[in-house]
Amino acid sequence: MILDIITSRGWRQCEGLRRALALALAGAVLAAAGPVRGAVREDVHATARAGLARVDSLLQAGVPTAAVAEARRLSARVGDDPVYGWQVTGRLGLALLASGEAAAALPHLEDIVRHLPRDAVHHRNLGAALLQLDRRGRALSEYQVAVELDPADPELRREYGQMLLAFRDLRRAGRELHTARELCGGCPATDEPLASYHLLAGEPAAAVPYLQRIQARNPSPEHRRTLLAALVAAGQDSAVVALIGTGEAERRPADEWRLLVEAEGRLADLPTTREVAAGLAANPERVPRAVAGDDRFWGTVALNLIGAAAWDDALRAVDRAIALAPDAVVHRNNRVVVLTALGRHDEARAEWERVRRLDPTRAENPPPPKENP
Repeated sequence: MILDIITSRGWRQCEGLRRALALALAGAVLAAAGPVRGAVREDVHATARAGLARVDSLLQAGVPTAAVAEARRLSARVGDDPVYGWQVTGRLGLALLASGEAAAALPHLEDIVRHLPRDAVHHRNLGAALLQLDRRGRALSEYQVAVELDPADPELRREYGQMLLAFRDLRRAGRELHTARELCGGCPATDEPLASYHLLAGEPAAAVPYLQRIQARNPSPEHRRTLLAALVAAGQDSAVVALIGTGEAERRPADEWRLLVEAEGRLADLPTTREVAAGLAANPERVPRAVAGDDRFWGTVALNLIGAAAWDDALRAVDRAIALAPDAVVHRNNRVVVLTALGRHDEARAEWERVRRLDPTRAENPPPPKENP
């Protein structure tokens, strides 16, 4: 997944960037930082205001390349103006950042931060540019400043938490991400980073609710695999069986067949195991296609049936596994166990000799059945 840890490549489409742009543009034309020295023609100011509004509209419309061109034209006309020049520089930085030109944006974003050092949005945008340039340490510092300036902003908290997660600073990442979730009232945007956090922290059970919401909201094979892996790691075998059972058996991939029979073995409840064993007994050509050639699947089926003392079905399953992987010691070992239970001792001794030839380190006496490696 798994799952929305910030990368330099992902910032161009990042929701946080779009939001930061909107916040930066919300004020339209910013107030002057100080008194204007000398007389400035009103038509220059009118040109600046109109140009800034056009840049803002282009950014909000999602056409940053056009916004860059407009901001550059405006900079050539009013860039030296003491009131509006630095505002134009800031807009040009935003437009360049939105268009993926982080290196070109950097000096403009640094300039706007110098003019407005207490504005969290500009520190965030500077951090985004630095991240695209792989200057991760300084980017993290800018995000930290942004969060300190605006601690109640859930988006800033979420993005900062994702950066900490990318740095594997799990303690602080978890704190920031959970704070972001509280601030935004449990918003969906925090599901993926919190799932990633709990998985990286070795807490799969805590990740499961977030992953379930993600899969319910946006079903995909990748999300489903991540959820299943978390359920298995959390020991929630009933949930594994229930989730896999929601899909059509004909379309079920091989890895889900394996997960299903493995979970059934741990639960000692074997409906699918017995069903495929019955199908193998009735017509070996009608076994599930996804696992017809998967020796590990049939080895697990055999092991489940050994646990249930279903010896005849277990022998068919282990023979299928051996036919697919003749030199797999674990399958032949389990065949010894089954033959012994069926009272076919001569065959069991002959099979055990094959096991010892494949693995000379084996002891004299056959061990109990083994799981797939």
